[in-house]
Amino acid sequence: MSSGRRCGIASLQWRRRTGRSSRLSRRPGVRSWRMPRELSRRMARPLRRLSPSGRRDSGAQTETLSLDELAETTQAMPAIVDRRSARMRGRGWLAVLVVVAVAGAAGGWMASRTMESPREVAARSQRPAATIITAAVQSTTIRSTVISRGRVEAVDSVRVGLGSLLPPGDGVATGAASGASASGDGAGGDEVLTGVFAKRGDGVRQGQVVVEVNGRPVIVLQGTKASYRDIEPGMSGVDVAQLQRSLAAMGEYSGPINGVFDGGTKAAVDRMYRAAGYAPPSTDGGDGTDEAAIQADRDTLNNAISTLTDSKARKRLAQKELSSALEAWKEANKRDSATAGPKPTYQGPSDAELSSDGRAVAAARRALDLDIAHRGTMVPRNEVVFVPHLPATVTQIATGIGYAPQVPLFTVSAAALVLDTLIPTSQAGFVKVGSQAEVDLPSGQVSGLVISVRGAPTPGQTQVSISTPDPLPISLEGADVKVTFVAASTTGDVLAVPEGAVNSDANGDLSVIVQAVDQSLTRVPVTVGVTGSDVVEVKPKVIGALSVGDVVVVGG
Repeated sequence: MSSGRRCGIASLQWRRRTGRSSRLSRRPGVRSWRMPRELSRRMARPLRRLSPSGRRDSGAQTETLSLDELAETTQAMPAIVDRRSARMRGRGWLAVLVVVAVAGAAGGWMASRTMESPREVAARSQRPAATIITAAVQSTTIRSTVISRGRVEAVDSVRVGLGSLLPPGDGVATGAASGASASGDGAGGDEVLTGVFAKRGDGVRQGQVVVEVNGRPVIVLQGTKASYRDIEPGMSGVDVAQLQRSLAAMGEYSGPINGVFDGGTKAAVDRMYRAAGYAPPSTDGGDGTDEAAIQADRDTLNNAISTLTDSKARKRLAQKELSSALEAWKEANKRDSATAGPKPTYQGPSDAELSSDGRAVAAARRALDLDIAHRGTMVPRNEVVFVPHLPATVTQIATGIGYAPQVPLFTVSAAALVLDTLIPTSQAGFVKVGSQAEVDLPSGQVSGLVISVRGAPTPGQTQVSISTPDPLPISLEGADVKVTFVAASTTGDVLAVPEGAVNSDANGDLSVIVQAVDQSLTRVPVTVGVTGSDVVEVKPKVIGALSVGDVVVVGG
């Protein structure tokens, strides 16, 4: 019974026993009213759950008010109320009482509908009957794939600063471009970018000027040795040999690759700068002191040569005079030995004097050669940069002429763009060099080929590089793309079932269970092939034992 029904009946019974009226009786013009005894007796009878048929349930401990009795009671209420209507003023109370009674009875009936017997609760708590999960055998092409995200990168990418290469990194930062030369213009860290002569995607060749800093060129040459010093005349080393090889590749040098910055190398450097449109840098910084010193050495040499030449001329003259004097002395001696006089002697410069003059000439020549060898055209470190491979492509270049150079000045790559991606090491066994890959580019999907599989700095990851048949556009460098590796694939359509449909017995033999139309089950031995997309390729060991559309048990 609902709480509203109980409260309404209890209130009526209390007023009946005490004779008190409800608060409504206190209204002006309203007299106290008591519920008729017959109606009160019927309404006070407790409700109990109705049986589904609406009949009384003899097994219940409380009396059941059937629907018929409820209707009979409500039908009798107007007659009962009419007999007592003389005791109340206004018929509005009759409607109120009827509504209260009907609402209480309806609430009790609704409560009885929601109640369950212990038998019903037990039946609802029982486990449902077991069912079998099945799937149909299908014919499809199966591919086993590994999906990852990759980044388009430039192979052999080199970041170039001012006078040196920079370690790998991303982006362009403003600041000193690094590596100023003590000999070149603009040394001291006050560099200003004064020219940019290439753009992204342009090719770079041997001897090309890519940018200009403080009015001086940055020339690209090929070489694997890092530039670490200004290369001046007279120096030697592997960096000089590298310079000679680059000059020879440009057609500017034909001498030996001996690693010595000699006159031939200097002349080749001079031609390289003039071909690029710049004055060759010199060891005196362009103030003329080198030429003055060399000229002084030349003057000294010329004087020494003149002295030696004069000495040699005086010697020849003295020898000629001696020869004539000896002839005259011999004739006089024949005529009269007493009057012939002493024998004539040599009066010219001595051999010692000639040797001294010769040594002076040699010394002056050595001094001149030494000055020439160590003065003049040089290669400042911040004007030449060596990259491993040429020709190359500009993949990044600084901007902002008139400002401090950015870092790096530019980046070049000697090979086509490739795609680098990381996959879990647990899946690396499915991806090998030569494996196919599908790359989703902004322009569409293209095929790729795995060119390398190697360990990655991140533990548990393997780095894979992929190339494409057609070179990727330079605009894609740094792009993040989806990569799908095809680890295995069937040749055309094959029989396939869900992976859960394949069973293995104690001997490791595989089979599927086929459900017939009459619900009977038959075990069919199979072998498995490629797995992918949650299905597996199956081949019945008995030809014809499994066909497309057959129903196999997956679980249950």
